[in-house]
Amino acid sequence: MKFFDSGRAEKSYMFLVLLLFSCDSSTNNCGDYHNPYNLEIVYCIDDYLLQVQKNPDMELVDLEQSINGVVLDIRYAGENNFTNQAIYTSAKAYARRPVAEALMKLQDSLSHYNMGLKIFDAYRPYSASVKFFEVYPDTNFVANPRYGSRHNRGCAVDVTLINTTTGKEIP
Repeated sequence: MKFFDSGRAEKSYMFLVLLLFSCDSSTNNCGDYHNPYNLEIVYCIDDYLLQVQKNPDMELVDLEQSINGVVLDIRYAGENNFTNQAIYTSAKAYARRPVAEALMKLQDSLSHYNMGLKIFDAYRPYSASVKFFEVYPDTNFVANPRYGSRHNRGCAVDVTLINTTTGKEIP
């Protein structure tokens, strides 16, 4: 299993991603960051690394690197989504370690049936949740940023099944 290594090139990307990472944080070594709802947000790499040191399950894992054969279709990195605009600057997918491990096992099981996973979204920066709610303030469809979301915490993944022979989604 290949997990995110803070010493690799992804560290700079993770720093940008973590600027608005929404999780509870008991310590904040990087100063104050205010958001519209006064949530505690981990927004710098030092706080993130401290959380991972205290609890390795908090690590954000690069799903494309760790799940053999996974397909990414990160819609919010382009205009093919309900906002009709690119929300993310990069088409990457991260999730907390336990989520990534479960997806790895699932992908392995599916491979025996010529099926696999296609991921549309995973970890979502808090700023994206705020933008989604501004565009479409219906809590039946998008999370209210007042509370953050499971996506903000790296605990939710939008996924579908594909036929690995054809690459087509399975209805």
